[in-house]
Amino acid sequence: MLDLIALGRIDEALILKKANSSNLVGVSANSLNWPTARLVVNKIKTEYPDLPVVLGGIHPTQYTEHVFTSSAVDFIIRGEGEAPLVKLVETLRTKKRRPVFNEIPGLCWRDRYFMPV
Repeated sequence: MLDLIALGRIDEALILKKANSSNLVGVSANSLNWPTARLVVNKIKTEYPDLPVVLGGIHPTQYTEHVFTSSAVDFIIRGEGEAPLVKLVETLRTKKRRPVFNEIPGLCWRDRYFMPV
């Protein structure tokens, strides 16, 4: 886990080191920290294009399409994210894809939006 707010700076080398030893990267974003979150997501995806990146928080929840078009993020969890994140990790671990993604509440992914009813 890496908290850039607590760290007080963007340490690119540390971010990439942590990402390199991960199977999934999760980033939380509100509208105030969205520019920094986008920078982090895009840097990670540039260095590790096959590493899944999931975004959560109020900004991606409210501006899902904008976040997908302005960043390289793979997944967005809209709304409360704790339970959907666990299901996403389990899905990615088992290498199952469709139609399982659409069974995860609030999950959106790059090539198709799943908006819960």
